[in-house]
Amino acid sequence: MYDSGDVNMLDYLEKYITSDLMDLYVDVCNYNEIYANGWNIDDLFKMGKNDEYWLDRANNFIKKYNIKKSDYQTDFSDVYFNLRNRLLDKLGLEDYIDCDLTIDMIPRNGFLDSDYYTKISEIEPNNSYTIAEIFDYGRSVELRYSMDEGAEIIYGYKCTHDYWEIEVENADWFNLNMTDDEVYEKVYEIFEKKFGIEEENLNNDLQNKMTKNNDVKEEDIEV
Repeated sequence: MYDSGDVNMLDYLEKYITSDLMDLYVDVCNYNEIYANGWNIDDLFKMGKNDEYWLDRANNFIKKYNIKKSDYQTDFSDVYFNLRNRLLDKLGLEDYIDCDLTIDMIPRNGFLDSDYYTKISEIEPNNSYTIAEIFDYGRSVELRYSMDEGAEIIYGYKCTHDYWEIEVENADWFNLNMTDDEVYEKVYEIFEKKFGIEEENLNNDLQNKMTKNNDVKEEDIEV
């Protein structure tokens, strides 16, 4: 038995897990089953008498998270939620730690999507502005503007949970006579073009590999 709400949430978050969070993510996924069944460390040792899988799981957890022998019979739920909340906190989802996060709370257009923009009418001389920014968790496009430097597009790539790489290019298309809607639509178009193409290429590469693996050479077919 698993906590289906958490399993759905963890499945959704998988594509947002950077390499530095993978071990923690795997632990949360693994111990969801233990938590949902109401087991404790002693239970794992008992099951381990007949199945080394559970014995290894218990020993690994004790060593990795410094579980003391006196804690073996402790209800596992506190330990599980501590791990789960640590993961959510590192993903920047600390606002959801104190509530029940389930798949039903995640919109189809992306739980981690967001946007931001400054109205053209609010722009003043001698200041720098983020005019518009669109990001889903791990990728972003930002339009920055100052009267001295002009306009730039900054592409962001999330490498770890707290580190981004950026790529900058001129945004000669931007001018202060554009409407707010025109600016936002242009930035959204750039985001879709930049990252949509990358995602399409990734999917095509995957499809090509699958097709190649499924191809059977004629000479290998027995008649």
